[in-house]
Amino acid sequence: MQKRSVVATKAIALLLLTGTLGFAPGCSKDQGQASTPTEVRINAPAPNFTLSYHGAPGQMSLNELRGKVVMVNFWASWCPACRSELPDIASLYRDYKDRGFEVLGVIVNSRPEEVDRIINEFQIPYRSVAGNDGMARMWHVSGIPTTYVIDREGVVRAQYIGARQRSTFERDIVRLLAD
Repeated sequence: MQKRSVVATKAIALLLLTGTLGFAPGCSKDQGQASTPTEVRINAPAPNFTLSYHGAPGQMSLNELRGKVVMVNFWASWCPACRSELPDIASLYRDYKDRGFEVLGVIVNSRPEEVDRIINEFQIPYRSVAGNDGMARMWHVSGIPTTYVIDREGVVRAQYIGARQRSTFERDIVRLLAD
């Protein structure tokens, strides 16, 4: 029965995400500042974006993280699966940040006060930015959480749709940090 509940929760989250974010083919002008390529593909350079920080002034660009192994994690405050993996992602960041690992949380379709509550509750130590519809389309976010792992050269090496255990992410991170 619990497995059926998890599947139902993920299905509802996917319906809510696709319905409220209005996903459709193509890119819109609100996708941030994208550079070539214009959408994400495994084993290809990650498309750049520039998005506003959540809860802090300024913006950040994905290209600023070049030279580091980067995890880009799309999540929402209302998503139980997202919240379930946040403690593992935070601990991975703490354990590997000194070796050249960076996490970027991309928050989608969430109220700022709810995001603040979750960031405080889980003591999220890494940077978070506010995502938008165009950026989510460009990065093929069809359900959340969606996580990408990018190597030091800026090439996308893995994609995960749905929550994962720490060990799954850690395998990629350790391998890419060793390269």
